[in-house]
Amino acid sequence: MNIEEIKSLMKAGELEQAKTELSSLVKDDPENIELKILLGTCCRLLGDMDTFVKIDDEIASHPNATRNVKWQKYHALRVAACGAALIIATGLSTVAASEVRELYGIAMKYGMAPEYRVLYGVAPLYGISPGYEWGEGFAVYASAREFPAALYHDSRPVGIVKIKTGKIKKNGDLRLSGYAQTMDGKKVNFRATTVGGISGKISATLTAANGTFASIVISAGKLSGSWNGYRMEAATIGGAIHKYANFDFGDMPEEVNGYPVLYPSESEPVRMDGIRWSCAKASSMRWVKCPPCRDGVCTNCGPGSWKVNDSNGKTNVSGLKLSYNAKQGTFKGSFKMFTWSPGGKKHTVAVSGIVVDGVGYGTASMRKPNASWKITIR
Repeated sequence: MNIEEIKSLMKAGELEQAKTELSSLVKDDPENIELKILLGTCCRLLGDMDTFVKIDDEIASHPNATRNVKWQKYHALRVAACGAALIIATGLSTVAASEVRELYGIAMKYGMAPEYRVLYGVAPLYGISPGYEWGEGFAVYASAREFPAALYHDSRPVGIVKIKTGKIKKNGDLRLSGYAQTMDGKKVNFRATTVGGISGKISATLTAANGTFASIVISAGKLSGSWNGYRMEAATIGGAIHKYANFDFGDMPEEVNGYPVLYPSESEPVRMDGIRWSCAKASSMRWVKCPPCRDGVCTNCGPGSWKVNDSNGKTNVSGLKLSYNAKQGTFKGSFKMFTWSPGGKKHTVAVSGIVVDGVGYGTASMRKPNASWKITIR
């Protein structure tokens, strides 16, 4: 990719890709001051002040640096410690202290002090059109926000992520925090970190309490990225749901301890009334032993059978119970499996899951014997 194409990326706001391309070019041509200035500016826009300053020091040691007008303006960005927002402007000509004070600061439209009225001006160095605004972050993050997303394994949601941003500070800093929660209910918090939010688009790496890392991008009001091998995509998590749905028991074991499972044999209706979920009353299940045959030995009709009493609206054969946390976007519950075995055996199965875009995705699990499988509510 050539330098003009990279400038186009910067104009389009694709700073991460521009940084990657510039880093490659600088590696091949480390003495190219213009490439380094572009890379450093890109890093500053992304909030990477360490690289921004490092590049300034590298150029300053070059014998021709003091005669390079572009570097003088680049160096002015470093000098202006009060600068925070970045609106591309025209008319930079010197790095005199009086002009530096006018070139950096925070726009009045964001409610900041008048001494910070005029903003960074870097466009003339690279041919970026005048008036292109990099400071929309002050509008996007004017108050604390929460960005939800789902974690995916292949095409199925397996967890949720919520990233919170605090109110942006006058210097452009933005505090991030949040957590990830897998379908089994295990929650991992991300350590709070501070990034530059001035461009509106955020790219950051968050460290979880368990030592894992999340790479996140917030752009156009949506969260994406990856964590712990899962893909992260923006989604509606939880919330009120108004519909009738069916609890699909999924691929239940056909046998438990060598005995066939008789119930449940079909899906169970679930009523979703806003943030409340309800199921029908549980059926009365009673095991009836098989009466002995005439010769006293039962050879054909088995050990007995389950008698189902579903009168008076007691149609919930599995005894399915569900509770829903609309704010967190999680649900949990249990149901029973009934086997055709001597004396009749019933096994309790725990359920937990998440609600993504109005659909419940979860896991059913039992301890004895140990088994788990996927369930769905839609």
